[in-house]
Parts: sequence; C-alpha cells; structure tokens
Amino acid sequence: ERLLAVPSISIDTDWFYRRGGRAFLRFAKELVAPVDECVSNLYKCVLRYTTKTASGSLRFDLAAVDAVVNGVARMVVELASVMRRLQTGQLRDYAVWILTGLFVFLNVVLFLS
Repeated sequence: ERLLAVPSISIDTDWFYRRGGRAFLRFAKELVAPVDECVSNLYKCVLRYTTKTASGSLRFDLAAVDAVVNGVARMVVELASVMRRLQTGQLRDYAVWILTGLFVFLNVVLFLS
C-alpha cells in the first residue's frame, strides 16, 4: 500500500531551540572562548612559576635540610657507638672516668685563674 499525504497545519515548535542554539553558539564563540583562552594562559603562567618554585624548593630540601638532618642522625649514631664502648657496667671504670674528669676540670680552673 501506498502512504497518502494528509494536508495539515503544523507548528514549528523547535524554532525556539534552533534560535536559542545559534544565540548560545555565538555567545560561546564571542565571549566564553576568549575568556577561556585568557584564563588558560594565566593558568599556564602560574603553573610554570609554581613548578619552578617547587623544583627549587625540592633541591633546597634535599641539599640543605635533609643533609643537616642526616648529618645529625649520623653524628648521633657515631656518638652512641663510642658511648656504647665506654659503658662497661664496671663500677671501677666509672670511678676512673669521674676522677679523670675531676682532675681535668681542676687543672682547667687552676690554669685559667
């Protein structure tokens, strides 16, 4: 069978959407795109500066801060190693060290006065 055309009156309801779509695209091209480009360029500039600053801070942290912290830790370990050898648990050894320290202290005091 064949379809027959029926004469009728139809209202163009999507005219509003087509018109609004064109207006939105014009708004996006003329206002939103330039503002987006400006914000994007500003973001790139800030990001470049932030990246350089972070890189410099990382180098300073590794070269200075971590070096000092690791140096202090190494010194504590070395000092603990020496002190461990001095701790014998024998009272006579401690008495000798006390008397030696007292002797050195009295000599320094007498020498300076």
